[in-house]
Amino acid sequence: AESDQSVLARLDKLVALVRVLPLGTPVLGELTSGYGYRLSSFSSRVKMHEGLDISVPPGSYIFSTGEGTVRSVEWDGAYGLTVEVEHSPRVFTRYAHLSKALVR
Repeated sequence: AESDQSVLARLDKLVALVRVLPLGTPVLGELTSGYGYRLSSFSSRVKMHEGLDISVPPGSYIFSTGEGTVRSVEWDGAYGLTVEVEHSPRVFTRYAHLSKALVR
């Protein structure tokens, strides 16, 4: 049988993992485009959409869906003002089409 300390150590690792996973949604709003293949609004071809588009009024607060480090705040021609958060070396989230970026 596992010792109590071993079980607690495994639970601590699991809790640490759950904290950084980007789970949930960053804001409550209308889902205007989901993840998956869709007709591109730019090229009129079917393309993979690797994110979720959520419509909210300008000025709405948007929150990161998991703990992480802000890796960039920049203007992108396709996404407008974006904030990118690194949750782990292989997991990032991008928050795009922002009117303002207030990060810490």
